[in-house]
Amino acid sequence: MAVAFVKTKIDKMKLKPGFIALTIFFFAGCLNVIAQKELNYIYLFDCTESMKGGKGEPNIWETTKQYLKDDLSNLPDDANVFIVPFQDNAHTTIQSIANRVNWSSIESKVEHYIKATHSGTNIVAAWDVGMQYLDSHKYNYFFILTDGNDTKYGIEELCKRIREWCKRNDSSHVFYVMLTNNARNAQIEEAARSCKNVTVIPPGEHYTPKPIVKLTPNNITINSDELTETHEVNITSNGEFNANISTKDKIFKPELEKGKFEKGKAKIKFNLSSHELPSEDSYNFKCEISSDELTIVNPEISITIINLPEKTLDLSSKNEEEIYLGRAKYYPAFLFVPKKQQTILSWDLRPIFNNHANNAKSEVTFEITNDDPSDKFDIFFNNDLKSDHRFKVSTDQDKAILGIRFIDNTKEGKHYFQLSAKKTDKLNRINNVSPDEFTLSLRARYQTVRNPLLKGLIWLGVLVVSVVGFIALLHRLSNARIKYNIGLTSPVLKALLRKNEARKLVLTSNKKLKQNILHRILHGKTKYVYDDFWQDTFELTAANKGVRISRSNIYECKPHGGVLRPNEDNNGLYSLMNSDTGQTITIKIN
Repeated sequence: MAVAFVKTKIDKMKLKPGFIALTIFFFAGCLNVIAQKELNYIYLFDCTESMKGGKGEPNIWETTKQYLKDDLSNLPDDANVFIVPFQDNAHTTIQSIANRVNWSSIESKVEHYIKATHSGTNIVAAWDVGMQYLDSHKYNYFFILTDGNDTKYGIEELCKRIREWCKRNDSSHVFYVMLTNNARNAQIEEAARSCKNVTVIPPGEHYTPKPIVKLTPNNITINSDELTETHEVNITSNGEFNANISTKDKIFKPELEKGKFEKGKAKIKFNLSSHELPSEDSYNFKCEISSDELTIVNPEISITIINLPEKTLDLSSKNEEEIYLGRAKYYPAFLFVPKKQQTILSWDLRPIFNNHANNAKSEVTFEITNDDPSDKFDIFFNNDLKSDHRFKVSTDQDKAILGIRFIDNTKEGKHYFQLSAKKTDKLNRINNVSPDEFTLSLRARYQTVRNPLLKGLIWLGVLVVSVVGFIALLHRLSNARIKYNIGLTSPVLKALLRKNEARKLVLTSNKKLKQNILHRILHGKTKYVYDDFWQDTFELTAANKGVRISRSNIYECKPHGGVLRPNEDNNGLYSLMNSDTGQTITIKIN
């Protein structure tokens, strides 16, 4: 479940001693993060009833859940996690980033599944779902945790998928964890044996499974001048595990510092058992790392000792397989604010040639490629645009800064590039491998964001709406609705307003009077009732235990008063008499 890397130090010197390569130009700066390749962990998790035992089989449900929980807690923080629970079919995938895993939620879901009605075991369906999460740019670790065999499609369909997996040539590995003897099957084990990237973990100790790790690469090249140095082995499980290293070689004696992995790292020293180096120019031997606390699927490591002067080049990525360049942001033009110029993501290679390479004036020509033809990008080296995406690094340079610039309309998301050596002169190794084998992954993100002016206007709009909404809320709280029914009894019988229907009632013959949306938001609803017989406009609003009516120069209200109340004296009836025409309009409030 883990990947290991080897770190060696070498006698070397910088191109120009004391020089620190810095550039302003229009680079975004050399603030890239060195990292290993991204990791995908895909778990096919058996939730069938047999996991709880019965019929002579052990109950492994709790221990298997605990194993998964512990495994997730030891993953690198940024690892991608996909858990595919399965029974007679595959359930919805649980996805997370390792440092955001919610175990309580995961446990609740798998407990629900194992209690639900189901029949049979469908590993094939879970396999097909899990395959959707493979990414060729990442390390993919594919775990099958089961106590049985596929009863839906059969063993042959599962073996067919294993044989297809064997054709993969990327950094992917299947760990088929057979939790009990019921899961063992000769056909599956035979299919797995023919495949270098499928490992069967047999039952036995896996009633309480141990973390499964893979050491990569398994070949270490060391110059005899480097034997006094310590070499690091990294695994992707962040826990602390006791371990040992051994060899049958008679000349070299490897030593594992502290006898353990700490935070996923262990330091190895290769000591001479005798006082003399081997006479051969190149000497090979093997050693093995073992641990009672880990299942190491490829414990053997091949060591090559070069007993000749070598011309070597170390880049700042010597111990890494991938460089994260950062995130480039772009926004289009909007009104008078122009579009953002594309950011140049940069990386300071900090090349270090050893003494032999410096004396020989070694050099190498690198090339940047991309496997996605839709990706359009520019390459810069030391501020110069390289139209062929190639650049030369030599001993006489005082800086070596690589830049990648995306083109407008690039699709958003992650983008991957490959750095490889196309031509070398007088150079034996780059970052501990031969120039022909050297390759390094570069990863970057591209994001289109809103123009700052548009973003500012949006936030201004949000602010205005919030203020208006707040003011409207205050008005609604302070301006009560009319809590009475109001109607006409003469000259026509007509309902004017229902209880709590509006905050204001306007009686008028002027049909041009209307309420706009802003007024309604700020002041609440006003209801307009139009009748031709009105020769003046009245406004009625809520008052203490009644309704306040506006004054008029034409109409006289009887009984007198500016507030209409549903009292017992007049049964809520009020007359409005037109002093010019003698017309009487009767309003009732109740």
